Amino acid sequence: MLVLAAELHDFDVGPAASLAPTAYMPATLFASRGTRVRAAIVWATAAQVTQLTWSEIPYRLVRLDDARVVMDDAVREVDECFAYTHRLGSFCIDGSPVALAAIPAIDRTAIALTQEQLLDVGARLVMGPDARAEDLVRAIFEDFAAVTARAAKTVWPRSRQLRSNWTPFPALEPS
Repeated sequence: MLVLAAELHDFDVGPAASLAPTAYMPATLFASRGTRVRAAIVWATAAQVTQLTWSEIPYRLVRLDDARVVMDDAVREVDECFAYTHRLGSFCIDGSPVALAAIPAIDRTAIALTQEQLLDVGARLVMGPDARAEDLVRAIFEDFAAVTARAAKTVWPRSRQLRSNWTPFPALEPS
């Protein structure tokens, strides 16, 4: 697969409202007017997209109808942009999405947190006010099912679906 670097306009990358079995919060896109985030653009065949989609079950493949992508050192423009967005949506603190500090962005408006900071927040939500990231990580490795059950009540409701113009892919034909 060919992978090229680009800048995605009016979006940012934040944590999904989910805890992974390997003790991190996975990434997802959220709309962020004025933000330009670094992105990898993958040029894939139909067969490769099928394989990718089957490997990304927690995500849905969507066409970002209002995306603007500016490629680094490329002569070709991107006419259509597809992305995998997490089915639970982006994680929000106080009702606003937060960004992943590890992902470079220009003119970012969201608060950016590290994975450890996110897991500290998640630990307090899942385990109580005195819990920390290391407590949550230990609990995930000891009993992921129990942590997921608690996260479903405390973390998942703090999500926001992608607020942008997007179309599920494959797009359903009108009946």
